Amino acid sequence: MSSISCGGVVLALVGWVAPTVLSAQTAPGVTPGHLEMLRALEQIADDTPDTNQYQGDALARRLRAQVRGLPPGTPDQDMWEVRMQLGGAELRLGNLAEAIEQFTQARAIVGRSQGEIPAGVASDTSFQLGLAYFRLAETQNCVTTQTPDSCILPLGDRGVYTDQDASRQAILHFAEVLRNTPAESARYLEARWLFNISYMTLGGYPDWLPAQYVIPPRVFESQEQIPRFANIAVTLGVGALDTADLSGGAIGDDFDNDGYLDIVVSTMDARGQLRFFRNNQDGTFSERTDQAGLRGLLGGLNLVQADYDNDGNVDILVLRGAWLEQHGQHPNSLVRNNGDGTFTDVTFESGLGAVHIPPRQRRSPTTTTMATSTCMSGTKQRKSFVPRVSCSGTTATGPLPTSPSRRVSKTTASRSPWSGVISMAIAGRICMCRIMVKPTGSIVTTPMVRSPMWPRRSTSPDRKRAFRPGSGTLTTTGYWTSM
Repeated sequence: MSSISCGGVVLALVGWVAPTVLSAQTAPGVTPGHLEMLRALEQIADDTPDTNQYQGDALARRLRAQVRGLPPGTPDQDMWEVRMQLGGAELRLGNLAEAIEQFTQARAIVGRSQGEIPAGVASDTSFQLGLAYFRLAETQNCVTTQTPDSCILPLGDRGVYTDQDASRQAILHFAEVLRNTPAESARYLEARWLFNISYMTLGGYPDWLPAQYVIPPRVFESQEQIPRFANIAVTLGVGALDTADLSGGAIGDDFDNDGYLDIVVSTMDARGQLRFFRNNQDGTFSERTDQAGLRGLLGGLNLVQADYDNDGNVDILVLRGAWLEQHGQHPNSLVRNNGDGTFTDVTFESGLGAVHIPPRQRRSPTTTTMATSTCMSGTKQRKSFVPRVSCSGTTATGPLPTSPSRRVSKTTASRSPWSGVISMAIAGRICMCRIMVKPTGSIVTTPMVRSPMWPRRSTSPDRKRAFRPGSGTLTTTGYWTSM
């Protein structure tokens, strides 16, 4: 934390990240492309709360406001639904205390509903509450107070939880599910599994479990003898390899050519730092992230190493954006090893950064004029369909039809020319054309598929976009780039 004195008032700055980019601008040897990558990744991190379906809290913020705005007299079922949704959103974000509070409130609503809420939701509510407590126990014992034997199934004596309160609460709620759920249901099987694991965290499996719910110990036994690898990261001290983060990549390679394997790790957290640990040649590691010039290179679910330029130094490729669908077109990073203990992001200089679409541009509304084609020869068009073009590579330009039934889906985007897929309903039939719009404004179309009926409409926002009837333009939410 830093502070600024302003007229006798001290302003505390907590979590301020802009100096990451500013300080990099004054660092020796930093290239314009490296700075461009830092700015792009900072923008992605800023956009994450609103666009990332896993790390973003937009849904939780909306549901919190909805809960606060529930008027007196709201039906129990409506209150139960919104609290269950908010509990799930908080649980996904790792806000475990908040999730437990919402599920507890939902459970209380079920208790007083007197049949207003459909049968079966009581078990679902108890299951989610048990799951939230289960997650809390994991966090307290597998992350906060981790040991080399933490949370490795089957749990041995040294893996038994030290903080057991949350596990005991989870057991109570899973037991309620088991008592009130048909044994052949998927929910019953889920609860039974977690019920057994919860007892295992207390050191009471299988002896403490009711016999009818015990999963036989043989289920947890390996059919093969596999050597046990001891986790020594926690023994190396803070600042060494004892990291706690989201899923990410890891590389073990000799980045400084001293004959010892160094370690680079990443995280899919949009604000998570790419980190470099140098091998001290004595069984320990020292973090050299800042000295290596990697500060500000954020995110990355996967890492790949190779000497791409054949200079004898191992370089790094950082892969980003997986699982995020239309919001995942993040730039990857090609990080060059300079051979002097430092690294430089050369993604844009190497031409690998030109294909990604910045999130702000992708989300901002864009209006583009396009021509139309029938995709099917011999099919009559309405008079407003101008011009009549078969989907066989013919080039044409013209206004859009007025038919509101037309839909467009985007498959690819590039700077020039750009292309996509257009689907049309004509005389009750469907056809799809691949279109290529050239910089001159002309369009080349190629037939793709014909279908006797509309495909089921997708709920994903990147699947379908509608024409504005009679406007002569195609309005999307930013999947097309203007020339």
